[in-house]
Amino acid sequence: MSPLEDAVRDPKKSHILKLEYIQTSFSVIRQILNLSIPFLEDLRKIDPTDRNFCVGKVMKPIVPYYKLYKVYAGNHSKAMSTIERCSTTKPKFQKFLQDVKKRSDSSGETLNSLLIMPIQRLLRLKMLLERLLKFTDESHCDYNDLTSCLQAVQDVANHVNHGVTEKENRIKVWEIQQRMVPPPPDLVKPHRTFVREGKLLKVCRRTDKARHFFLFNDILVYGPSLTGNLINYSNSIALRRVMDLKRQKGGCAFAVFGIPKSFVLIASSRAEKRAWMDDL
Repeated sequence: MSPLEDAVRDPKKSHILKLEYIQTSFSVIRQILNLSIPFLEDLRKIDPTDRNFCVGKVMKPIVPYYKLYKVYAGNHSKAMSTIERCSTTKPKFQKFLQDVKKRSDSSGETLNSLLIMPIQRLLRLKMLLERLLKFTDESHCDYNDLTSCLQAVQDVANHVNHGVTEKENRIKVWEIQQRMVPPPPDLVKPHRTFVREGKLLKVCRRTDKARHFFLFNDILVYGPSLTGNLINYSNSIALRRVMDLKRQKGGCAFAVFGIPKSFVLIASSRAEKRAWMDDL
């Protein structure tokens, strides 16, 4: 049980919502705040009437520490999922969310919108630096530092986006695993990424059978559809190559070669076949 869910169950532990949960899911939020406060103070000391005022010089020493945002961003998706689940099942947590909204001055910000702000700030900072650099002459004493800061922030933003993408992909693979009955073992792996899913006809000895396929970067998983969005897990193959069968089944057939087996698949149209073959 997470600290957030534990706090919802026990009202005596409501302070955990503010302390332990933030420490576990957003463990670096205080460090990010500690970076921002002195940076803001230094910016306020700048004389805007001085033609040689320097923002880049003030910012340059703290930019490398912005990688802390990757940890924060990496936990954001999990936090949102937990909040969504608890907000629909825990009345006391629903009241907590309402209290947060009331306390956020007159803006009426929700907890979700407050928690996304640190990530948005990083992207806004990048845009502000780009605009500032655009109107700074190359001969200005701050030009080189601004250029260096922009590059560093861009690197951190890419770092954060990559971390968020990795996290979201693992969640997606896990969700697919939960849709399959029985769940295939070891589907979630660090290197595995989801590519596409859809229904195709699988050519069998007696008759073609409709199957739902999940394509990952290294394997193809499939099985017949059940009620809802559940799939009866049949098998998975390690992908080796794909071959176009232009003259078969109206030009909609293609062969997939893998381990431990290979087979022919039929798409509903040539365009759909091309999309599958491109991804394969």
